[in-house]
Amino acid sequence: MSFSFRPRRSVLAVPGSSRKMIDKAKGLPADALFLDLEDAVSPLAKEQARTTIVEALNEDGWGDQLKVVRVNDWTTDATYLDVSTVVGGAGAHLDAILLPRCRTQAT
Repeated sequence: MSFSFRPRRSVLAVPGSSRKMIDKAKGLPADALFLDLEDAVSPLAKEQARTTIVEALNEDGWGDQLKVVRVNDWTTDATYLDVSTVVGGAGAHLDAILLPRCRTQAT
């Protein structure tokens, strides 16, 4: 297995609940995009945001930027649903999962 490293000068955060913003981000010249399921999405919109992200990742039109999804905090019930839904539905088109900041050594 070989790895190639390239600099990541720009990372664009995109709310996972906004299909309009996701579609716009696809064509922007960022080195990486992270589709956010955590802070940028209201609790009532998280379920739909997961579906929106899976649909978007499975479509054409992405550039060569890294595609990352930031999941919810480990102390919430949403983390498991975030990972299982996104990886299960679009894992082949996903480059990484971004974990939220740890608050203590235990989490």
